Amino acid sequence: THMMFHDRLDRLVCLLVIVYVWCVLIGSQGSIRRNKYERLVRARFGLGLSLLTRVFCQAGEVLDGFIKLLLDALSGIHVETVGY
Repeated sequence: THMMFHDRLDRLVCLLVIVYVWCVLIGSQGSIRRNKYERLVRARFGLGLSLLTRVFCQAGEVLDGFIKLLLDALSGIHVETVGY
């Protein structure tokens, strides 16, 4: 990365982890088809990422409703239990 400030790199990695977990959580809410070997046809991360991308590309009421839903889901997380 050739970054000179390590605290910025820490923030970037932290942001990437948050987005990854967010995509996995959103993807686990949806139903994913399974193949004949009982494996998921699509990854939870990929499904979550496509849902988030679709929502952020839309405007207005859908985005407002999604943000309210997200804030309601994150309201149960306590900073003390995260450990950071």
